[in-house]
Amino acid sequence: MLIENIHRLTARWWFRVIAFAGLSNVLIIPLLLYTSHLKNEIGYQYVYSILTESTVLFILIGLSILIEVLRGRGKWFSFGILFDKWAFKDVGMGAVLNLFFTFTIFIFATIFSAYSDVTNLAKSDIFIYLSLIIFIEAIIEEILFRGIIFQAVLERYGITIAILLNSILFGLGHLANPSINFYAIINIILAGVLFSGMYIKTKSLWMPISFHFFWNWFSALIGSPVSGIDFNISITNISWLELPAWLFGGSFGLEGGFFATILLFISGFITLKYSNVSPYLASILFERRYYESLILNKLKIDNG
Repeated sequence: MLIENIHRLTARWWFRVIAFAGLSNVLIIPLLLYTSHLKNEIGYQYVYSILTESTVLFILIGLSILIEVLRGRGKWFSFGILFDKWAFKDVGMGAVLNLFFTFTIFIFATIFSAYSDVTNLAKSDIFIYLSLIIFIEAIIEEILFRGIIFQAVLERYGITIAILLNSILFGLGHLANPSINFYAIINIILAGVLFSGMYIKTKSLWMPISFHFFWNWFSALIGSPVSGIDFNISITNISWLELPAWLFGGSFGLEGGFFATILLFISGFITLKYSNVSPYLASILFERRYYESLILNKLKIDNG
């Protein structure tokens, strides 16, 4: 009876939203308040950031797995982290798309010959720390914006409302970033549409995580700010702020320029054409949805 009652609760989309949002805030906010005083004690900002963000990531993944396991016919990976050959394909597509477009943007940047006389290459340890931070932040954002909550809204209200709501919130979530501007917000909203579409097409978080990470990482490697933040791990001496801002994004970074808009549309087309869901994952999600529909229909009959 207890198991059946749990399945009845988790079958409701609103319960999953409240449970994930509520528990994550209850666990993460006190953690951030508690660890804020440790920043000076640790003595190294990068180590503090990695430890804090890794703990946040662990909490988000743990909550997602817990909610999925408690669902009827649920599996621990069914919110989007099944790692099979389709996951390798999704990760590879995100990496290759960004490698190609970043290289293309780099070539165009060299045409403008905006070079700096000073090259600030990061030390190897700092490079590793900052790369890890970019990686962890990409996973955190995708779990928050394309994880349990987005999937619950998608199940209840359908593709259009879920994508619009999610993408607008994704854009609003970057309002506090340095050098934010209207065009950058539009591109971030478009990125939210792309990442949401990637999840819907693959039923997996691997492609949006991969695309998100490699876009940020490759942008940082060629010297561009990332959402207004300069990570100082550039391997080039291009002076990005001297390039046309409407093309290259200016002080906000590449996602604030027209090149990013082109990238988003082309990536969306390629995603729709060439990406697919894992048959194994599709069968699990279908079985779970069918089982939960029986539970909800039974509740309607009993209450009717």
